[in-house]
Amino acid sequence: MPGVALAAAILTGCGGNKGGIPANPSPEENRMVLTSQDTTITVGLVNDFMNRIVERDTKSAASMLYTVDYDDPDREPYPLTEEQLSEIDRMLSMPVTGFEIAEFVFDTPESNEVRCKVTVSDRFTTNWYFKPVRYLGNWYLCIKDSSQGDRPLNSEQAEIAR
Repeated sequence: MPGVALAAAILTGCGGNKGGIPANPSPEENRMVLTSQDTTITVGLVNDFMNRIVERDTKSAASMLYTVDYDDPDREPYPLTEEQLSEIDRMLSMPVTGFEIAEFVFDTPESNEVRCKVTVSDRFTTNWYFKPVRYLGNWYLCIKDSSQGDRPLNSEQAEIAR
């Protein structure tokens, strides 16, 4: 009889969803929770990437970049292909003399943005937009690409992490 009581206790403890996470969360409940550790990791990735660019270590910087195939239901980030690396090489060949992270916007695991103000010369600055993607608990650094349909996020609708 003790085995039946133990089994009943286990089934009762596992069967209910008393105050826990709903089995099918609504879209409002299924939002990404951003922690200070997430912010630290993504800012660290961008800083590491940009420091490599300033030091003219473009190959090492490019090896940090990933892309996401949005036609793939898993949306797993994967390293850039040789063709993608050669396309991005033109951007990375700019003589960057400095940078400043201007803004962070986090919305969903795949839809985030870090805007970096990049100094190319004393008279010229530009913005580079990074798209950190969280997949299975890890962050991957992607660059926003208008050919993939990326657009700057509407910061009025997204949570700004500072």
